[in-house]
Amino acid sequence: MKLAWLRWLWLFLAVVKVHADEFAFFDAVSAGDTSAVSESLAAGVDPNYADEDGLTPLILAAKHGRLEVMLVTREDEKSQMIT
Repeated sequence: MKLAWLRWLWLFLAVVKVHADEFAFFDAVSAGDTSAVSESLAAGVDPNYADEDGLTPLILAAKHGRLEVMLVTREDEKSQMIT
């Protein structure tokens, strides 16, 4: 019983960490912080993750007029297609 509880806790914390990383990524996209966006992408944040409204980082960047962030996000997608 204790092992099952620990396994559940571990999975819960892993999910919370992933969502915290995604939320920080969305904040960086909204703010136009290209260095934070690049760092998040390099750390493995999913650039296609959609928020609760269905917005992806690329759509969010376009919505806020963040051309630089859009270019960084697209460049990351291109590099993932090559490898």
